[in-house]
Amino acid sequence: MIKQNIIFSFSLSSYLGIKCFMMKKIHQVMISMLFLIAPFSFASGVMNQPVIEDMVQIGRGIHAISDGDSIRYMTENGRFILEGTIYDLWQQRLLTGYQDILSAVSTIDLSKLDFDLTALSPIKLGSGKRDVILFIDPYCPYCHQLLKEANTLIADYTFWVIALPLLGEKSINAVKSLNCQPSQQDALEQLLANDISLENANCDSIFHYGVIQKRMITAQIFGIASVPFIINHLGRIKQGMPESLAKWLKDTNE
Repeated sequence: MIKQNIIFSFSLSSYLGIKCFMMKKIHQVMISMLFLIAPFSFASGVMNQPVIEDMVQIGRGIHAISDGDSIRYMTENGRFILEGTIYDLWQQRLLTGYQDILSAVSTIDLSKLDFDLTALSPIKLGSGKRDVILFIDPYCPYCHQLLKEANTLIADYTFWVIALPLLGEKSINAVKSLNCQPSQQDALEQLLANDISLENANCDSIFHYGVIQKRMITAQIFGIASVPFIINHLGRIKQGMPESLAKWLKDTNE
């Protein structure tokens, strides 16, 4: 479970209207704007104009930028540049180069966090030796493509499916209904069939609402801006639909 001493105020309604495709598109536009803004940012200042060879988002509103030799950190609007060292508290190590940063932002090592997967009441799919976590929305088309492919890999992997209500009131009702099914198997069958009964959406349960809140807080902390979002057994992450789930899992197994 996320540590109790993490004080985090979160409103479920703040996520309503997020689209599983649009968030990624917005982020791509912001990145393009940064490349346009950056060459002009320091024309009249003391610092030389940054030469951007590569950049990666390292948190909300901040990017690491590399010129090939050094690393700086830029706010999302291209206004502020930070210089200095960066330390990964989750992995308990200093990031000394750009490759270290790329590795860090593509990994969430759950073994080093006080994380209790069962507190999120995931739906279990498969019985393989390697655990994979899938964050999805019940009405995200790409998520159902992912689930369909995951269902062909259940001999090698165990998928833990966490449904997030990102696409509005209908998604909230679907997630509540899945949580309130008589059994995990009932919930899994409806999810795989993409035919979720909303009959149980009004089940009055503080427990189930609390589970949804925990999921949303976890999504916020993990930086999940769009779904699907995948974490493999080594903590490697993938935001968005891979071209081939089987290939991505195989390629990230080491």
